[in-house]
Amino acid sequence: MTVNQLVMPKQQEVGQFIEKLLVGWVNQFVVWTLVFVLSTEAPTTYQAKLA
Repeated sequence: MTVNQLVMPKQQEVGQFIEKLLVGWVNQFVVWTLVFVLSTEAPTTYQAKLA
């Protein structure tokens, strides 16, 4: 076993872990942005249609 063989799998694991974290965070961000936009946009456009 060389040092490279020991380090490489760990780097891949860490990379996958970070990827999962980032994807999860981005998904959360997109969801919250949509919720925020809908909650701020929907009432105003709805009122505009009523007016």
